[in-house]
Amino acid sequence: ETQGSSETETSGTDAESKPAENPVES
Repeated sequence: ETQGSSETETSGTDAESKPAENPVES
């Protein structure tokens, strides 16, 4: 992630606020 999550986040990396919701990113 560099621009934000393609799911709900758009303010930054989803790995910082919702890592458990983005297992695909890991």
